[in-house]
Amino acid sequence: MSNNTETEQFARSPLGGKKSAVMSIRMTDEQKMDMERQAHLCGMSASEWAEKNLAVALYGLEAVIDSERMRTEMVCGLFTQSVAKVGGRA
Repeated sequence: MSNNTETEQFARSPLGGKKSAVMSIRMTDEQKMDMERQAHLCGMSASEWAEKNLAVALYGLEAVIDSERMRTEMVCGLFTQSVAKVGGRA
């Protein structure tokens, strides 16, 4: 293992995992205001909006939707029920 802790700290999962990496970008004031406006319309912070758009660009819309659906189903107890049905145990 290297001594470079900056590269060793990474998210455990590309979608919905621990967020330990930080990245910044430079943009115009107009771009920032437009981004914040779009985020607000979606009920998100600018950071959440940017992360969601990045995830869609990197992994595709279906992967992002599937990941969110699975996480929501786990919270509601539906994921284990659907796994049991698929396995023929329900």
